[in-house]
Amino acid sequence: MALIDDLLGTLFVDIIGEGIAQAFRSAAVRRRQRRGQMKCSIRLEDGLQPGLTKTWRHGVVTLAPDRIRFDGADIAVVAVSLPPSDEGPRDRIERNADAPLFRITTSTAWLTWAIPVEQVDWALAQIGHLDDLEPKSAAETA
Repeated sequence: MALIDDLLGTLFVDIIGEGIAQAFRSAAVRRRQRRGQMKCSIRLEDGLQPGLTKTWRHGVVTLAPDRIRFDGADIAVVAVSLPPSDEGPRDRIERNADAPLFRITTSTAWLTWAIPVEQVDWALAQIGHLDDLEPKSAAETA
């Protein structure tokens, strides 16, 4: 009986602890969003972008219309699209595997941007490119 009590007690504490941790994470996300910021990962895919390389960089970005500021890099966003699906297993390890990937087009480079799934719509709306991923009607593509 003591074993069951210990197991139930541990399970109960783990569930409550995870709930509290999630509440703190959510509050931190909301605080950053009020400042126009979020945690994410970004890397250079092709071309030249001062401040970025082909290695994943993790940190806090500041978002503004047509702009992403990341650790000294000021990225002027031309377009956002879904990236090609040629990601290797190492890429999933080096970034948050649950974060969807997006391709950022600048005037000089293509970047890959990993955004936490719960913040995708917010992030794309902040830089003004939420509509980039909407399906186009036949009239718009003609």
